[in-house]
Amino acid sequence: MKNELLSQKIVDFTQKAKALMLNGNYQASINKYKEALDLLGEKAMNSKYAVMLFSGIGEIYFLQKKWEDALEYYGYAVNSDGGLGEPLIHLRLGQLRFELGHIEKAKDELLRAYMGGGDLMFKGEDPKYFQIICEIVCKASST
Repeated sequence: MKNELLSQKIVDFTQKAKALMLNGNYQASINKYKEALDLLGEKAMNSKYAVMLFSGIGEIYFLQKKWEDALEYYGYAVNSDGGLGEPLIHLRLGQLRFELGHIEKAKDELLRAYMGGGDLMFKGEDPKYFQIICEIVCKASST
């Protein structure tokens, strides 16, 4: 499949997946994301679309509070080309680690999110996530 056609198909699948997710059709949305991943084949992790597709699936699981499944897909996202250092991915990884009781790993990921996106990353999120890094970042910002 030519790159332009592949790109268009992935964009189409992604738009449909997002629409399904917004309508609460979570499984159908996951299926659309996975169809897009299937188009990429074995090279999915190295694709410029990997972060978007894996994060999309991870976000659906996150919204459903399926922490382990979300962690799996956000793990794929962070290990994909361009995923490491992406603040939203680190935010979600930190939240997931927190929910799974891995507090030290949660702090590490949440600090990465903060360093990459500042306070803005935590707007609209449960304050408990910022609280666990506040002992570090709040002291640093007051000195």
